[in-house]
Amino acid sequence: MEPNLLLVCNNGDFYVPKKCEFIDLKTLKIELYGEEDIENIKQKNDGILGYFVIKEKVGNLVGMKRFLKIDKRINNYLKVTFVDFIPDEIRELYGDYIEVISEFVGLYNIIHELNRLINLGNIRENYEQWLDNQLKDVPDEHIDTLGMHISKFANLYLIRVYENMFSKNLELLEKEEKEIAYKILETGVLKEKGVFK
Repeated sequence: MEPNLLLVCNNGDFYVPKKCEFIDLKTLKIELYGEEDIENIKQKNDGILGYFVIKEKVGNLVGMKRFLKIDKRINNYLKVTFVDFIPDEIRELYGDYIEVISEFVGLYNIIHELNRLINLGNIRENYEQWLDNQLKDVPDEHIDTLGMHISKFANLYLIRVYENMFSKNLELLEKEEKEIAYKILETGVLKEKGVFK
């Protein structure tokens, strides 16, 4: 899974980068197809909007909008920095189990359904039935392993995200579902490239 990026300028112009790579967790190096594009962006904008999107294997599109501040000292590519509204602690939820969840049922689907479970209340009483519903379309040979992975993620999500990061603010949590899924999946890409350790 690789993130896709669309850049949108103040005047409505948009660009699809030729190449985008993370220098660190808050800095990107973006190469465009033409040097004139780089100059146009730098002359007219102090910052641009970046729409980052990942497509999960099950077809879900998840993404995040970031304001990208341009470093105008560099000429042959765009160097931009950004700050996310979703805290970086969310990246700590990433593990190999995330890739398995994403492949079979979709990380976004699990996050969305977990939020619905929280909204229903009585999580402990309803959890087993909820988990069975998540696994109903999974091939039999993967049900046990995937069930363990989903349960691990659900525990981490309920404690670290719902209770700690979002202070049990379910309305805000539901609003940020796709961004949360994106940032966790993006962590896998960054880990693979050696940016996140």
